[in-house]
Amino acid sequence: MSQSILVINEDPKTSFYMENILSRNPEWSVQLFHTLSMAEERLLDQEMAVVLLACSVVSNELCSRITSRWPQACLIVLHPLDGEGPPQIPNENIPNLSFSFVDGGQFKNWLLRVLYPKIEEVILHHGMTSHVPSIDAHSHVIVIASSCGGPVVLRQLISTLPSTLHTPIVIAQHVPKIFDVSLCESLNAIGERRVVLAEHLAPLCEDTIYLAPFDYHVELSHNQGVFLTLNQQPHEHFLRPAADPLFRSAAALFRERCIGVILSGMGSDGVEGAKKIKELGGKVICQDKDTSIVWGMPAMAVKADVQDWVLPIDKVGARLLSLVSML
Repeated sequence: MSQSILVINEDPKTSFYMENILSRNPEWSVQLFHTLSMAEERLLDQEMAVVLLACSVVSNELCSRITSRWPQACLIVLHPLDGEGPPQIPNENIPNLSFSFVDGGQFKNWLLRVLYPKIEEVILHHGMTSHVPSIDAHSHVIVIASSCGGPVVLRQLISTLPSTLHTPIVIAQHVPKIFDVSLCESLNAIGERRVVLAEHLAPLCEDTIYLAPFDYHVELSHNQGVFLTLNQQPHEHFLRPAADPLFRSAAALFRERCIGVILSGMGSDGVEGAKKIKELGGKVICQDKDTSIVWGMPAMAVKADVQDWVLPIDKVGARLLSLVSML
């Protein structure tokens, strides 16, 4: 059955690439317009599975017009990575809304590796539910800080997570540009848990691991459920993403149900956030020296005496499960 995709893009050059690549799927019917008014006039009663919006000015009014006209469609707002952070659109007023961050310097590669799979997933679930339920702040959350050596130990950790651990995990790994996508793909290929790049206003869901994208802090906020928010607030420890903003926001929402994990890396990112987790009743695990590639961040946390346990990487998963069961 053909699925209809509407692209509203005011830029002719990127419109050409989007139409060319998305049309490769024979089961997708791609409709391209430069303005919403043109789409409304031409499409009449045609239903959409996905609406992609790429405009220089994105407003509540514009998004509401789209979701009112195509209430069953998933609206994906495309936002450039070189912008000043995602548009601040209240999620509770805009149903089925998500954001995707566009790397203009690698646009065609981004289309194939990021946007195309995202649309596939949306269409797979199209019609099953109008909104993915998020957990609430009475559940648990696991937040992870990692840096130098992080990709290696993250693979080890994910491969040893118990199958009965369903708690959402959010990772702030210090990554260079572009590497976030390839790291996400490699982690996603490891096991049963879905690993995705964090997206602005995406609900925090069980059985999912979220990876902070390059150049954005990721935080947790509560609004009829718990949601991820991305921002380009100043760097912390000369880093963005940094773990401290993530840890602080998670601690404030989840309090004693927040578990922080500090893995291999240089510097002290995560230490101040771990202090907040401890202050509000949560628990902190640090990776031990023997299994760390760089025992910098965990060592600084131990020096600050914010750890509850110092564990080898292959023991962290089992401890997380026991904590979730007890807290």
